[in-house]
Amino acid sequence: MGSTSLEQQYRRAIISGAIASFDVNVTKDEIESEVILDLGGKEIDMLALLGLEKNCTFTEFVKRWCERISLEQLEKPRPLINYKKFRERLIALFEAGKYNRGTEYWTTKEIGEELYLRESILLTKDDESGDIKALVLLRDFTTSRIREEEEKKRELERNAYIDQLTGGDNYIKFKENLHDQGTPGYIVSMDLRAFRIINSVCGIQKSNGILRIIHETLKAMLDKNDFIGHINADHFVFFLSNLNEISEENADKLRRTIGRITDSLSFISIDFDIPQLVPYFGIAFWTPDEKVEFAYSKTVTAKHKVKESRDKNYAFFSQDDTERLSHEKSIEEAFKDAISNNLFEIWYQPKYNPETTTLVGAEALVRWKKNGSEYTMPGEFIPLFERNGMIKILDEYVFRAVCEQQKKWLDEKIDIVPVSINLSRGSLYYRNIASQYKYIAEKIGIDPNYVPLEITESATVDNIDIKSIAESFHKEGFPLQMDDFGTGYSSLASLNTMHFDTLKLDKSLIDYIGNYSGDRLLEHTIALAKELGMHVTAEGVENMQQVEFLQNLRCDSIQGFYYSKPLSAENFKKSLLVSCVIESFEKIKSIEYYIKRFKTPGESSSLYELIVNITKNKLINVKGAQMWREEIKSPALGKEDISYTEEYEYVMKNVISPEYRDAYRAFVDRNSLLNSSFGKNEIRSFEYERMRNGKKAKMRMTMHLFKMHTSDDLWSYICVSDRTIQKKNILAPLNFTDMDSLTKIFSRSYAFELISYEVEEARKEGKKRILMLADIDDFKKCNASFGYKFGDEILEETAHRIKDFFKKSITARVGSDKFMILLDEEESDSKPIKMLTEEFKKRIGRTFYKNGETVKITVTVAARYVPDEKKSIEAILSDLNLSTFAR
Repeated sequence: MGSTSLEQQYRRAIISGAIASFDVNVTKDEIESEVILDLGGKEIDMLALLGLEKNCTFTEFVKRWCERISLEQLEKPRPLINYKKFRERLIALFEAGKYNRGTEYWTTKEIGEELYLRESILLTKDDESGDIKALVLLRDFTTSRIREEEEKKRELERNAYIDQLTGGDNYIKFKENLHDQGTPGYIVSMDLRAFRIINSVCGIQKSNGILRIIHETLKAMLDKNDFIGHINADHFVFFLSNLNEISEENADKLRRTIGRITDSLSFISIDFDIPQLVPYFGIAFWTPDEKVEFAYSKTVTAKHKVKESRDKNYAFFSQDDTERLSHEKSIEEAFKDAISNNLFEIWYQPKYNPETTTLVGAEALVRWKKNGSEYTMPGEFIPLFERNGMIKILDEYVFRAVCEQQKKWLDEKIDIVPVSINLSRGSLYYRNIASQYKYIAEKIGIDPNYVPLEITESATVDNIDIKSIAESFHKEGFPLQMDDFGTGYSSLASLNTMHFDTLKLDKSLIDYIGNYSGDRLLEHTIALAKELGMHVTAEGVENMQQVEFLQNLRCDSIQGFYYSKPLSAENFKKSLLVSCVIESFEKIKSIEYYIKRFKTPGESSSLYELIVNITKNKLINVKGAQMWREEIKSPALGKEDISYTEEYEYVMKNVISPEYRDAYRAFVDRNSLLNSSFGKNEIRSFEYERMRNGKKAKMRMTMHLFKMHTSDDLWSYICVSDRTIQKKNILAPLNFTDMDSLTKIFSRSYAFELISYEVEEARKEGKKRILMLADIDDFKKCNASFGYKFGDEILEETAHRIKDFFKKSITARVGSDKFMILLDEEESDSKPIKMLTEEFKKRIGRTFYKNGETVKITVTVAARYVPDEKKSIEAILSDLNLSTFAR
């Protein structure tokens, strides 16, 4: 077979299936064959169709053909758009070693019909002339393209209308179904109470499976002409077409349907062993002339009325709701103008120190000024703005306004106090919220410490990112206050997972003062906050009884009508000025009251206490001055200005034992303190020896470093105690936070400190002591059967019996029904440990008679000798705790 014949076969194979093929000399810009378009047996001369002569150039053909192409649908338009350079591009393509190019496009109807063509140009080089030639092919892909586009359309519709979680209709499809159906009926929206608990308990995957089952259950319970849509999360909506008019009969049918749905979801909870599914519903009647979105918003409005109700789980949209929606719409429309015209005013709720009755802070409250002296209270617009998203704008407005006011007062040389600003849960969901607020504060020129932020306890529960959000605010320098503490259901968990600087006790807790259980709850809450290093503010304090109670609990600050109602900026400024005057007259007293928060049980037996302004290098005051004169013999005492550095240099050279002097100098050095302290409350301690009363004494110096709100000066409160006599006073009366409020024995934290000290002393002296842990058996059962008051009686009686049996021991309540006892040396040596344990159990056990029943109280006891050179006190207590469980 000749080469020419073989080439022809290749050519026929290549052009097979093409509706047009023709040859081109690209180099000479010539068309070398007929250009015929074969449309299913109908042949069309393409040159004639395009109005071209037989001898036209290839460039002219390309120009005219481009006019027949739908360019907006062109897949790869680059080579065709600039037809003048089309030949040059083909030549460049060949020279680059690429011998074909292709594109796809729709033609216009001017050629007779719309076609989707795939154009291919195959490039070769003529061996004799060296010209670059091309075979141009056009293939018809119209049918497959239409099929492909229809499938894409179906896929888009599936994505647009099908809910990805349930596989059923989404809200968009629900609305379309409603329009297509075109008859009136009831729209019902459904949510599930606290579904996030199921998410938390069961995990996201199982929870999604439950939502799919709920969707199928709802579909099965509706009539064939009804339909359902999944909005998102646990939100569903359905339409009841058979109930096509408003009547009491239809309302009853709807109630029965809701009852059946509620029962069915309850069975799902049982079948799948999950927390109870509790739905609640909002209902509105819809007619085809009403927008679906508006009708759906009515159901949501109705639904919110029963969200927290335990009496019923559904509500119909009513005329009252219509009026309320109209009112809310007017509020929304007025919001923008109110922001622009500064109609939102900031009022200040002062916070006072109950010890000194001095102003220590305030909370910013927003009021909307309407006409003249009329104000709209926050309760009327804040919930609405939280629902519609406007709250972020308002939060930022309030924050900026407070920053500007604080800066203005600073510029007027007024000593300001921190003013806290509420940050709504809606604002917390925005990214970079902390850096945005830091930027605002920096631009205005106010330290973030003067504008702490309040976040409600419920917001910390609802937002899974709250820990990272809190950390970001701290990183930017903002103190955080947990607001409304005591109103949520996960308070202790929120305290444990993130750091807040201040705990604000809700008024609902304060109102219980005077009630036995309420007093106990506040005692433990404040003690816990203190133990976690938090300041405590009480809100809503209204009478002297509440103030005195909180004062005894060492509550740091109080806000409420007892001290002051919310004040306008002008009146709050007057309070600031009065506070400054009082402070200037009672500066020392104010500092002494300020440092009360630092006092610890060990400092109650201090020999002397010093108040020092490190920045100004002044020793301000000495408590125990007479003893100081006699023991230290300081030549500076009695002078008006005492230099801190001169005083500690004198003490180091004349009082401190030589081997401790270098370490003492490093501990008290002024420059070191200024460089290493950043203004946050800080505690340091140092132990040393010196001669006292003719004997060598072991001393402890505790230094509290702090800054007051009204200046940047670094202060120090220094306590010096004699450790050699501390042991004798270890059981002296202490502050109430070191005592268990119910049993009046030591609390866990303080007892642990005492026991650690005693065990260390025993180790030094080579002696052994007995450490016991006692657990009341079946105590929870007693509480459950006879009530907590009876349980408290058992605890009080048990504590009394322990103290009576081990008179010289250190005894503490370390859990709800657990007691820790460190026996005195004499008691530890009196009998073998096993015999002591058995006698103790018999003595503590007793019989109660309650409601005609006999209640026998027994205890499980674990004991061991301490110290143990291999184990810490913590490890020993852990072992003892496990032993009580094992028995």
